[in-house]
Amino acid sequence: MYRPALLGLLALLTVPCSAAQMVQPAAESSFVNGVTHFYAPPVGPDFMQNSMMEGLVDTAMRESDFAYLNRKAQEYRIKQSRTARGEWTLDLFYDSFVVQHSDDPVVADGRYTAYENKVLDWAAKYPNEPAPHLVYAERLIRHGWLFRGYGTAGEVSAEGWTRFHDYIGRAQAYLLAHKAVAGVDPAWYVEMLQVALGNDWSSKDYDTLLSQAEMRFPDYTPIYYAATDHFLPQWGGDVDSLDRFVNDAVNRTKARSGTQMYARIYSAVVCDCNFTFADTRADWPRMRAAYDEIAARYPDPWVFDEQFYVACMVGDKPTASRALAKLGDEPRSPVWQAPGTFGACRAWTAAKDNAPSPLMRRAAAEEPVPAEQSLVEAFVIGCLELLRDFASVIGGLV
Repeated sequence: MYRPALLGLLALLTVPCSAAQMVQPAAESSFVNGVTHFYAPPVGPDFMQNSMMEGLVDTAMRESDFAYLNRKAQEYRIKQSRTARGEWTLDLFYDSFVVQHSDDPVVADGRYTAYENKVLDWAAKYPNEPAPHLVYAERLIRHGWLFRGYGTAGEVSAEGWTRFHDYIGRAQAYLLAHKAVAGVDPAWYVEMLQVALGNDWSSKDYDTLLSQAEMRFPDYTPIYYAATDHFLPQWGGDVDSLDRFVNDAVNRTKARSGTQMYARIYSAVVCDCNFTFADTRADWPRMRAAYDEIAARYPDPWVFDEQFYVACMVGDKPTASRALAKLGDEPRSPVWQAPGTFGACRAWTAAKDNAPSPLMRRAAAEEPVPAEQSLVEAFVIGCLELLRDFASVIGGLV
């Protein structure tokens, strides 16, 4: 077994448990490296794969074992393997190149630059491999977002905009210069779609790029996730355009995935704290059926957790009850935005009345959700269940 597997195992055992240190009564979540970290300790095969992959990638990068990274990228690309909840393992691989966070902007800038230089060493040693070029472009994009921040456009300083566009422009130039090599990997289009969004391409140019991506790699779901932002209102889109995009994605992926993409894309939208189900044109019976398709093929706790969350959001108690029975008594995914939400939905599901769900009440009146009382117990259970689930996922990643 390759040595990083040991560190990956340690990551599995330490990351969720150490997450308990982030629980602070005065805050709901923290935004780190473009990822929102929540109180609930997600556990289960899919989350374990995420943790282990990040450990493997981190160790390989620190030891400059670029040959190993090349092999894994090629393996995931050729086999088109999926995670326990049905997402592409190749996308999980690329998402696992993470720079250590710092609240100090100078320190963070230095760490991003050092990581980019490390990836350039990889690309120089293996210029004919797609992976290092794609990782480098992704790091440039993330570096740009470091300067822009994740607030509204009006909150960005003039210098922030300058640095942001500089890094996005560098990423675009690099991707175009290395398309002959990196373009065989569907992640090339994911990165270019991020560039197009950041540089505010015209709708015509953006749609041309998206059409090329969909035609060449119609089943690579991260392409659709990357494109979703373009159709959201805060990026100049609207709910009707978003709905047309979702339906087109379902049609393009139907041969291999049925209607799964309907739930996958709309879940990515409504599970964001800035959106509710009512903010979209999503059809709940259709989304519920798509969830059932996903669960039948990928019965991971994460899938049932998302279904439970959205069922609570729309007030479908029978579906919520069915999902909760598969899920268990603790949250298994990052969809729960604040402590108490999961417990409140669980209590609503068990109640014998017809009261609106807590998520419906919160959406209607910004009503706060009562605090969860079993967080410590949840973390303990989560850490113990990591051991139970470990055997089901370790073989596919090392």
